[in-house]
Amino acid sequence: MRKTHLLIGLFFAALLAAACSLVSGQVTFTQDFGSDIEHADQTVYLITCDLSDNEDYQDHKDEIKSVEAFGFFVTVQNLGDDEAQGEMWLSFEDLGTSPSIAAIEASAKQIVGNANLGVGEVRTIDYDESQAYIMNLAEIDKAVKEGVFYLYGITDLGTEVSYTDLNIVITVNVEL
Repeated sequence: MRKTHLLIGLFFAALLAAACSLVSGQVTFTQDFGSDIEHADQTVYLITCDLSDNEDYQDHKDEIKSVEAFGFFVTVQNLGDDEAQGEMWLSFEDLGTSPSIAAIEASAKQIVGNANLGVGEVRTIDYDESQAYIMNLAEIDKAVKEGVFYLYGITDLGTEVSYTDLNIVITVNVEL
């Protein structure tokens, strides 16, 4: 009799595990910024990211368990006379269009680093390449769940970089 109860219990546990795996999945969505990147000078760029405009995000925002992956694709051009190094920082508060680099570093978290661009170079960074630059996925996870956040791009002082066709790609684990 005990063996039968154990087998029945194992059967229902297996059914429950199978049901749980059927009610979760992944959703990937893209937020297109085009060339809509504000900058007051040549070193700080602001991207206001409001995911409420994204239909895929709206369809799943209450089901998001975690961010699985984050990346981007963009065309960049170094308009300066020196090599450019770029970083991206994430803030939950709007620091304005021209905060100091010190203010950004004091209140934001770096999520992209080590992106270099040679003098006069024009390059399209695809999603796969962007993965080499992504850091602090836990901070990105919080931001995506929040739905509104600010991204600050920082380039070397005095180096101007042009960004066009910027798209951010976010993959989330959802409970369906």
